[in-house]
Amino acid sequence: MIACSAINKFLRDNRIFTPRVFTQDYAKGIMIMEDFGDLTFHKILLGKRNKLPVYKKLVDLLIKIQKIQPKKKLRTIFAKSHIIDKYSIKYLHQESDLFFDWYLPLFFSRKKVLSMKLRVKKILS
Repeated sequence: MIACSAINKFLRDNRIFTPRVFTQDYAKGIMIMEDFGDLTFHKILLGKRNKLPVYKKLVDLLIKIQKIQPKKKLRTIFAKSHIIDKYSIKYLHQESDLFFDWYLPLFFSRKKVLSMKLRVKKILS
C-alpha cells in the first residue's frame, strides 16, 4: 500500500492524472482514494467510430510517462517513503498476469487465455 501511495504521488507530481488519496492507515491496510467510476478506455473505444484520436491520446500519455526520470526512493503524501525495486523478469511476469487475468477473459475462454499466457511466458523467459 505504501508503494501504491508513493507511486501515485510521484505520478501526480509529474502531472499524470491519478486518483487522489484522501487518507490511509497503513497498519490497518486501508486507503481511501478518489473513485474514477467505471468508464474505461475499452468502453470509450466501443462508442467511437474513429478510434485514432483515443489511441493518439493513449500513446501521448505513455510517451509522457516514459520521459519522467525515475527515482529510487519515493515519498507518499503522508511523508512515508518507498524504495523502488529493480525491475526484473519476475515483475514482468507479475504485471503481464494482470492482462491475462483481468482483460483477456472478457474476450476469450479460460482455456484459450491459459494457452496464450503460457506461450507469452515462454517468450518472455
